[in-house]
Amino acid sequence: MKKSRLFVFLILFMGLVPFQQAHAVESQANSQVGIKFIEGDKETKTSETNGSKISPTTGGNDNSISKSLKDNIFPKTGESSTNLYLCIGGLLLIALVIIIYSRKGGKKVKTKEKVIAGLILCGGMGLLAPSMASATAAEGIQGTEDGKGATSYGSLKLDSNTEGTVPPIQPSVPSGETGNTGALTIDNVSPLLFGEHKIDGGEAIFETITTTPNVQVSDRRGEGQGWNLQVRMSEFADKEEKTKILKGAEVTLPAGTVGKSEGNIALPPETKEVVIAGSVESAQTLFSAKEKTGLGTWTDEFDASQVKLKVPAGNLKGDYQATLTWSLLDAPK
Repeated sequence: MKKSRLFVFLILFMGLVPFQQAHAVESQANSQVGIKFIEGDKETKTSETNGSKISPTTGGNDNSISKSLKDNIFPKTGESSTNLYLCIGGLLLIALVIIIYSRKGGKKVKTKEKVIAGLILCGGMGLLAPSMASATAAEGIQGTEDGKGATSYGSLKLDSNTEGTVPPIQPSVPSGETGNTGALTIDNVSPLLFGEHKIDGGEAIFETITTTPNVQVSDRRGEGQGWNLQVRMSEFADKEEKTKILKGAEVTLPAGTVGKSEGNIALPPETKEVVIAGSVESAQTLFSAKEKTGLGTWTDEFDASQVKLKVPAGNLKGDYQATLTWSLLDAPK
């Protein structure tokens, strides 16, 4: 036990001695810095730095500075060895911990010895930390050899957004704002109004009277998986008599004009014309984004004169209404 104590104190002494020496050198260097600027060839008054007198000199003559002045004012070359002493002391203490555990081999290490080893390890790391900190530049920062240039960096982190709603870029009348929230949303689906008409003897085609009809999709996932917007329609049924159906009715949605949110630089989605009817149960794809396209907010803007309802002859009078069901898939078809 006496031998182990002696060994520990010896190692601690080896670590503390260079630290004290380094501290003494730094204190001395900090007190031996002095400079005075003079005007023209006027003589300077005698200056003292820690008790050393400097003889009067004339300005502009570097050769008149004495060797003793240089020795007293400027730091010694040996002062740069501070970090070296700290490294050596820290490494010796860490090595001691390794030796303690290796000599024990498979034997159980006693609690007291663990405490001693832990204290020594902490001391070693404490000595190494200042040296490592002073020798390592900040991550991502780099200087140039001539000392007159440097590079730094800017950083930004973007994440998907599932909060809040996205307002319509082109609000329609009547409004089609859905109030949907999430990272991939249908924001607007304009109602399609076809007005009031009298029955004729033949087939009739009516244009929508909705102002600025469009659908809008926002992809705020930030991963570029693509998406697929589909629509299907129920039968036109009378609002009062649900069993009265507008037979053979078809709605045509043209390939619209693609619009986007301001400043959107992503590749656009694609549009195509679809014809939907109550008799057709399958959904039709009218707006879709391939992989790596359609990020951000996009609209499929229809020409109102091309949004049409075809009604065959032979239907009963009534106030009819159908439901359009829009579905947004999280991948291209």
